[in-house]
Amino acid sequence: VRFSVTVGASLAQMTTFRIGGVAGLFVEPLDQKSLESFIQFLREIGSPWRLLGGGSNLLVANRFFPEPIISLRRCASFIEVMSETDDVVVIRVGGGVKTRTLLNYCVRRGLSGCEFLAGIPATLGGAVFMNAGTSDGTMQDIVDSVTVIDRDKGMLKLRQGADFHPLYRSSGIANGSVVYDARLKLRKNSPEKIRGKICSIMKRRLATQPIGMPSAGCVFKNPSSDLPAGLLIDHCGLKGFRIGGAEISRKHANWIINTGGASYNDVVTLMALIKDRVYEQFTVKLEEEVQCWD
Repeated sequence: VRFSVTVGASLAQMTTFRIGGVAGLFVEPLDQKSLESFIQFLREIGSPWRLLGGGSNLLVANRFFPEPIISLRRCASFIEVMSETDDVVVIRVGGGVKTRTLLNYCVRRGLSGCEFLAGIPATLGGAVFMNAGTSDGTMQDIVDSVTVIDRDKGMLKLRQGADFHPLYRSSGIANGSVVYDARLKLRKNSPEKIRGKICSIMKRRLATQPIGMPSAGCVFKNPSSDLPAGLLIDHCGLKGFRIGGAEISRKHANWIINTGGASYNDVVTLMALIKDRVYEQFTVKLEEEVQCWD
């Protein structure tokens, strides 16, 4: 059993919001066996634990977290071809692989289907678990099956459509499960066309979203496909509204950005204000997309 353990790790440095406290133990298992053994050990002693992926859809409280924080970036960072036909390639991708790494691999290999992930700074495991996506596509479009570590049952292989049923911003996989890897079904295409599509998506995102600013991306789920949360927030006149270091982006109203020194409470208070204003004006209850560790 092999691990890398950091005592007193800064969680702010591990999230795209750049907000968060301190992890008492930040644990990186170095292989699958070590990961399974560690989770089993924690289960046996009744210890809680948390899993940290890319930290891109996460708001972390400014406090000390005594429970172990587990990362897959050292034990599930592989990409391998599982099968191939004239048109389709199935690849197995570790849950700790960053979306940027996956996209670079797909461009080199001429594999199309993941382009919608451009500009989403997640890990594969997190992207699968929340069914990440945009108007250009979602994870459910390309996921064939996943391997998860269940808190109670250990390692399980789940097939989409049979064992889990994705919904908007949800994979349908049980809470508490760790997505260890996923098999993605991709189509062959020229690297030039794939690169061109990624560039087009990134150009559009840069024009409409505050890419590069510390944030967690979209804060709220869209109430429906034709009623974006950002539009409702914009119509409430909230763009640019600020509490402490947290500000509603002037570029995209469904993004809250950390302008410098924002705290967990700043963001949570701003989120509550947004929900109240939208409900007062439109009688629509917004639901959080960002995950909160309070």
